[in-house]
Amino acid sequence: MAISYFGDKEKQPEKSELPDILGTTFSLWEKTDEQLLTLCPELTGYWKFPTKKAGWTWIDAQKKSVMLYRQPCENHFRATIVLGEASVNAVLDSSELSDTLKTKIEETTAYAEGRSILIEIHTEKDLDELLYLLPYKLK
Repeated sequence: MAISYFGDKEKQPEKSELPDILGTTFSLWEKTDEQLLTLCPELTGYWKFPTKKAGWTWIDAQKKSVMLYRQPCENHFRATIVLGEASVNAVLDSSELSDTLKTKIEETTAYAEGRSILIEIHTEKDLDELLYLLPYKLK
């Protein structure tokens, strides 16, 4: 079974399906869109089916640089942001960082391309964590 609600590789999802799948968290998806466009006016989004396990994933990218990966799930979505080590260090040095997010970042594995930070978005508080990280992606 795919992580994403959309697991059928033969049927690319439509954004119009998201309100029914995400339920009340659709507004949080839209707020993410708004913040991304504020930070990156040239941002484009597209569906991709990276693996059978992941399922259909919405990718927000600026030119060839991926800003965010989002997987719609039933009544929530998963967002993954990859930050380089310099950005991770800047985030961890921030006095505004919540203990929860700090722990989440510290527990991720560092790879050559950076750290993949996964946040499951169920509430405004979850979204705040994600939105806090987005500007660091541009550094």
